[in-house]
Amino acid sequence: MAKIIYKRLDIQFLRGIAVLAVIVFHAFREYLPGGFLGVDVFFVISGFLITGMILRQLDERSFSFRSFYIRRAWRLLPACFSTLVFSTFFAIALLTPEELLAYGKQLLGALTFTANFALTFQTNYFSGEAETKPLLHIWSLSLEEQFYFIAPLILSIASAKARLRILVIAFGLSLLTCILMMNGVVPGMPASSAQKLAFFMLPTRAWELLIGSICAWLAIKFPAAQLPTAVRYLALFTILGLCFGALPDHHPGLEAFVITVTTAMVLFGSSEWLDTNIFTKSIAKIGDFSYSLYLVHWPLFAFSFIAFLGRPPAWMLTALICCSLLLGWMQYRFIEVRFLHQVEPKSNIFRIFLIFSIAIAGAIGMLIAAQRGLPRSTSFAQGLHPRCDQSGDRYIEYLACQTGKNNSPTVLLWGDSFAMHLAPGIMSSLPDEVGFRQATKSACAPILGLAQLSKHTLEWAEECVRFNTSVLNLLSEHDEIRYVVIASSWTQILSPQAKLLASDRGVGVLPIDLVRAHIEDTIRAIRTLGKTPILIGPTPIASYDVGACNERLLRTLPILHPGGCDPQLAEIEDSVKTAVTELRYVASRTETMLLLPTEHLCSSGHCASMIEGRNLYRDAGHLTPDGAIYVAREIKLKNALGYDGNAP
Repeated sequence: MAKIIYKRLDIQFLRGIAVLAVIVFHAFREYLPGGFLGVDVFFVISGFLITGMILRQLDERSFSFRSFYIRRAWRLLPACFSTLVFSTFFAIALLTPEELLAYGKQLLGALTFTANFALTFQTNYFSGEAETKPLLHIWSLSLEEQFYFIAPLILSIASAKARLRILVIAFGLSLLTCILMMNGVVPGMPASSAQKLAFFMLPTRAWELLIGSICAWLAIKFPAAQLPTAVRYLALFTILGLCFGALPDHHPGLEAFVITVTTAMVLFGSSEWLDTNIFTKSIAKIGDFSYSLYLVHWPLFAFSFIAFLGRPPAWMLTALICCSLLLGWMQYRFIEVRFLHQVEPKSNIFRIFLIFSIAIAGAIGMLIAAQRGLPRSTSFAQGLHPRCDQSGDRYIEYLACQTGKNNSPTVLLWGDSFAMHLAPGIMSSLPDEVGFRQATKSACAPILGLAQLSKHTLEWAEECVRFNTSVLNLLSEHDEIRYVVIASSWTQILSPQAKLLASDRGVGVLPIDLVRAHIEDTIRAIRTLGKTPILIGPTPIASYDVGACNERLLRTLPILHPGGCDPQLAEIEDSVKTAVTELRYVASRTETMLLLPTEHLCSSGHCASMIEGRNLYRDAGHLTPDGAIYVAREIKLKNALGYDGNAP
């Protein structure tokens, strides 16, 4: 029976191509938008090699769970632990308590092989915030390790005749589950949540490893079988072409299926098809240390993104690629190679368990320490209470989302997350015995019959429209409510760029005058119910995390962002100018009071982000409690609500 060769030139070449694609994608995604597909290539290679090894040993009756897992541990853990140790030192030195808390959760996930679970609740892989997660890349290793736990057990239980059938059935079920979740066909789960789970979780990504597993079974059973060299070169060029292709809206999709199938085609057969020359040998050498290179590159990028408060300049990104290559090779040479052949001593199990236990204890300790050091600015993220960031299609009257001793709020706060952050400011503007009610839903502008679609599904937009209708119904049922504070970023519907919107006219890009008409109709509907509407415009919204910048400044952590923390007025005008202009027009036509935070925060070429040593921002545009109280005072919200310091 032929053995699968583990040091094949074509496999190492493919590994080199895959890891370089991922690194270039992280550095210059505009030039290699499909480079993240290198991870999918790794999945197929892993499935091919690991399943091939298990099947061969099962056929030879030499398979041992103990030996298998010790080999996996010594192959994967030393380099991984080395990366985690150095990353943790940098994290402690460079991260704010809030960032350190998120890092601690990622670290605990990495140590327990559940990083994909931890990251599911922290970020979307393709979002901007993902760039500040130093252990983001560990999700794929955790997914592979979960596969390593399950595959040997299933294959060892199955009979030799049933193994291919099981692999094919598992492949089909995983692929079907992936397709259903990517299309949002999951009862009771928003499409965006289903798609995120499909990206990070083994049940929906196992089919990619199983393509490699099926290929390994065929290679063992039919050792003489070969694909024509021309076909394998065509498959290889297809892989390269996909890496240069456009970034898909969601992943995994058709591109994942194509690249996994073509990877399997490259793997099937002997390695003699690939030309041996200086280019292929050089890329294959990178493939030799691709595991360590993959491990070390992303923490370097993430810490740089954090220090620069965004994407570093091209020269820094280029330097990071070179540094990754050097550190990856050093970790391979001095860590990976040294542990690669330590397999059998009985003390190894104890050593692994001891190191593992110490590492987990350290991660838990970091989480506790980070939580104790969290800045106060993380509170009020959803206003009065997390429940106040409502998620359904109708407003629910939670007691936690209202204030006031008489339990009869006279003020309603209506809007999206840019209304939520005003809650402390409204509280500071009202006497203790006078309360307000919060009716808010993230990203859902307080406009009747209209919702954004640019970053959301049609289902979500319809939910938003129904939610706003239910808020108007609430107003009609509560005579005690006298004032309605309408707040939003407004930029999601009022901007110089065309916005895809859902309205009672259908789905499409609406002219800005029709968007204005919806806002005016909303204000008139509020007036018809005998309430007084108050419009609050957007806060300055920067292209970087102003709050994180100030936190770093207050804690004397390095900041490499040019221009300091205060947003530049020119940038702010570009982001909110259209919204402010249109709101002024609406206010004049409807005779509604308009309060503009930008008028009071911005002057002399910049916008204030810190007052008397207090951070005003929680992120790029949302206010901290201190910021909300300051803004409420500056825009004279107390006077607008009918309180000049005396009770009514």
